Amino acid sequence: MTSRLGIKQPQADKVTGTIVMLDASEDSASGTTALHHDHDVVKKSATGVILNPQPQDNPNDPLNWPIWKRDICLIIIGFQSFIGGGQSSLLAAGMSKLTEEFHSSLSRVSYLVGGFMLSLGFGSVFASPSAVLYGKRLVYIVGILLFFGGSIWAGASTSFISLMLARVMTGFGTSPTESLPSATIAEIYFAHERAYRVGIYTMLLLGGKNIIPLLSGLVFQYLDRHWLFYIQACFLG
Repeated sequence: MTSRLGIKQPQADKVTGTIVMLDASEDSASGTTALHHDHDVVKKSATGVILNPQPQDNPNDPLNWPIWKRDICLIIIGFQSFIGGGQSSLLAAGMSKLTEEFHSSLSRVSYLVGGFMLSLGFGSVFASPSAVLYGKRLVYIVGILLFFGGSIWAGASTSFISLMLARVMTGFGTSPTESLPSATIAEIYFAHERAYRVGIYTMLLLGGKNIIPLLSGLVFQYLDRHWLFYIQACFLG
């Protein structure tokens, strides 16, 4: 079969690299669909969409959870990504105050950003394989604990070195939400449910990069650097 543009179209129900989401042969009463080309019986949604991937007959399979439970997981991960996304530019509005506080040059104070970014990238290298070995839930929990502890440490720090180490710890804690959410969405949602959930996660991640620095500027103006990290720790808690 050839289209009007001269491109050959395969005479097949399934094309390599694609999935079947709707099929003409349906059994609406049983909630299953029989694919006529391979006679497999597959599960489908209430609206007739073939579920991909197919959920297991196990209540612990996230694909069998109610949609509200999966959405709560997404919101929790997204909120952590929102706060973590703004960490690279968190101190931008207070750089001049930090130079006065630590009696350092602007280039030296900027290491607080570089140290965070370096640990963020380095932590992501370990977060992904650790999630495969021990599960994403454990990696997320360890990450949020490091993030929370690093924020408290940064708020209580009184020296440049202490604040730098706290920022490095924060970077490691942020790394899971930079490297794992896309895979998490693919594991807890069916293919036809993922599109706008990926959009929500991306909006929160990029929104944090733009909104968090604005809010930190207000904190620097009316409070101080210590309160900036204490308030952040309150939200992470």
